Amino acid sequence: KVIRKGESTQGVLNSHFRWLFGALPKGAQLYSALETHDFFRVMDRWKHYGPHRLKAAIWTWLATTRGPIMIYNRQEIGEVHRIRIDNLEHDYEEADRQRYYAQKDFERIYGEGKTVQRFYEKAIDFYRRHTALHTGENYILDTNHNRVFAIARYNPDENFIFVVNCWWETTYVEINLSRLWQELGVEDSLRQFYA
Repeated sequence: KVIRKGESTQGVLNSHFRWLFGALPKGAQLYSALETHDFFRVMDRWKHYGPHRLKAAIWTWLATTRGPIMIYNRQEIGEVHRIRIDNLEHDYEEADRQRYYAQKDFERIYGEGKTVQRFYEKAIDFYRRHTALHTGENYILDTNHNRVFAIARYNPDENFIFVVNCWWETTYVEINLSRLWQELGVEDSLRQFYA
């Protein structure tokens, strides 16, 4: 709703993830998927995120997932057409054409050689290597902006702050981190450097 329709991150994402994380018992994991056979494909520019907002969708998904992730049937190659269970009338030729154009759009937007496949490889590798993302604690930050979502993921070994612009326009936000610093026990010090 936020990325596709422009609804408020404060009302949709912040409240949903606070509820979801709060409802899970300590240490619980929940597998998640960005695509399933029930919904349109994320690379479908007319009915879903499309190439322009794919990165925002993926980083929001990975930053808010606690546990294993599921990559659905050809999602990682930028499949555009929804593959239904019966597939009786699926136009594979048109599906190949739409996927090709979506991939070209992605490369045009993000740079030559920046393919959908390579982006998925890097993002999933990042998620897999950093345990704070899939088993760590979380803290949803107030961005004071309806189109920007921010979350901190942390454990004793590593800390990450994700700030994701979920809309079309470039924007500027200032985020007050003082509550997060209190949560993490960070104090001002001339001898300690926090990275």
